[in-house]
Amino acid sequence: MLDDKRKWSYWVKVVAIGTLIGGAAALIGVLYSSNIIDNEPREKKDKPPQPQLKKEPEQGSSIGQYIDHGDGTITDTKTGLMWKRCAEGLSGDNCEHGKLEKYTWGEAMQRAKDVDYAGYSDWQLPSIEELKTLVYCSKGVDKYGSCNDGSTEPTINQQAFPNTEKWSYWSGTPIAYNSGSAWVVFFNYGNPFALNRSNDLAVRLVRNGQ
Repeated sequence: MLDDKRKWSYWVKVVAIGTLIGGAAALIGVLYSSNIIDNEPREKKDKPPQPQLKKEPEQGSSIGQYIDHGDGTITDTKTGLMWKRCAEGLSGDNCEHGKLEKYTWGEAMQRAKDVDYAGYSDWQLPSIEELKTLVYCSKGVDKYGSCNDGSTEPTINQQAFPNTEKWSYWSGTPIAYNSGSAWVVFFNYGNPFALNRSNDLAVRLVRNGQ
């Protein structure tokens, strides 16, 4: 009889312990589901927010000192400037599509503000110093700063900037002593010159590349 009581007492204890364990598990589940207990891993919870990265230009093929990003833009590794490969109005891998557009100086300044291209909206008319960096004199430069006779025309890297007109392109730099004129670059001789702002000339846009 005593043995039966002991067995009964033993099984009562087992059932009681099981009930306690089940109840504890159920309570923990409720706490998790109610977000009273944080069930996220510590390393995930403490991970700082990731900053938004700026758009970086795609790496592309090299053309001398230039990098062609394959999206109609090209970067000069010497100056850090990013250029549109094609002058305004032209498009295509070799700028073979469309028709070259020409603007007065005021129109060119406005055009630059309106352009959103290749994911960038900070295009601008280059300064005269920036525009001069595109000049390439295959026969060297004379004492006046123009390309020597016999230099390939237009006087620009034609692989990097195909279908470039060998005439005048506007800069965004006005003439200090003449409010009616602005600086241009002639890409037949490679030299800067002052022209009246009412002239209709070609435009190639630039951005600082940052």
